[in-house]
Amino acid sequence: MELLVEGPNDTRDPDMGLLRIVARAHDIYARLAEDTKLTVHDIARAESLTAGYIYVLLRLRWLAPDVTTAIVNGQQPLDLNAEKLMRMAMRFPADWAEQRALLGFR
Repeated sequence: MELLVEGPNDTRDPDMGLLRIVARAHDIYARLAEDTKLTVHDIARAESLTAGYIYVLLRLRWLAPDVTTAIVNGQQPLDLNAEKLMRMAMRFPADWAEQRALLGFR
């Protein structure tokens, strides 16, 4: 039996799946901002993804800054992974406190 205690000094390695989708969201947003003729559909075609997936992914760009920092540092709730974050992205409230509560941050 193992006891897992989550706290401010949690030293887990960052979840690479979470890092990948958050970084990808920021990258795609930057590409769209840089080239105003580029569309979500262009990116989707170039990366063999659906436009719907890209639209969901882009919602991660507006995560609360401390949530993004926690993900980068591997300090997200133990049950938060890339799949769960993408499923929840469509329900993200604009309010950062509500985002934290929805995602299981204290």
